[in-house]
Amino acid sequence: FFTSRMAYNTEIVAILSSGTSFRRFLRPYMVTAVALGGLLFYANHWLVPHANKSRLTFESIHIHHGKYYGNNIHVRMDSMTFVSLQRFRYHKNTGGTFALEQFEPTATGKKLIYKLPARGILWLEEEGKWRFRDYGVWTIDGLDEGWTTGESMDTLLPLSPGDLEVDVWWKESLDAREMREFLARERAQGSGSLEEYVVEVHRRTATAIAVIILAMIGATIASRKVRGGFGLHLAFGVGLSALYVVFLQFSSTFSIKGGLHPVIGTNIPNVVFGLVTIWLIRKAPK
Repeated sequence: FFTSRMAYNTEIVAILSSGTSFRRFLRPYMVTAVALGGLLFYANHWLVPHANKSRLTFESIHIHHGKYYGNNIHVRMDSMTFVSLQRFRYHKNTGGTFALEQFEPTATGKKLIYKLPARGILWLEEEGKWRFRDYGVWTIDGLDEGWTTGESMDTLLPLSPGDLEVDVWWKESLDAREMREFLARERAQGSGSLEEYVVEVHRRTATAIAVIILAMIGATIASRKVRGGFGLHLAFGVGLSALYVVFLQFSSTFSIKGGLHPVIGTNIPNVVFGLVTIWLIRKAPK
């Protein structure tokens, strides 16, 4: 707004005519943008997550009412024992396409020695046990293998439905330290579907960097005197910010669903808009 007003009052022309370079003219904008970007970086990683805790607690009680389904769940019970579930219904404590696998270490890595697949599982809360339906037991000892089946079996596992639940929307309440500890713990357990958490970490940093880039674009565009008044500049600024948000959401989806590295996915908009910034500065009036 104020840069556009300066342009339409011919103040920028006077500044450049006095011998001041355009890069020198942008220096205060850069200093301010870095300060605001640093403030947003701190807010994204620490301040806002703490403020979100009370909001998300309220929503979990009155809006979300708990999680109903979980898909493609992977949990590591210990260094050599893994559990996988295609689907689990938290409100009924039932799941489908279950598999428990045990490995033993070898000179070249590890090998499978035990597998228990089941078509369905049920958590018996009062007894603290799991019930397997239509299960099989596959044991491997060198060249000797055994396979048995059954309709139902109750067993104890160091696992509860709470260990299978990962609420993605809670990522908004985790600060930088809590996020690191959470990811380290989930990776140690062999949990899958952590892409949204990793993307969230890099998104918080990427949006802080975007403040600097968008400020430079805004200052460069607004320094030109064009037809339409400074209202056109303001509309362009709002549209540019909206375009960045859409671009960021679009590229982040490729990191979550398409296997693109989170650093690349969250920073593609910064790279594109950064190149636009460089081009605009080079084409700016001198």
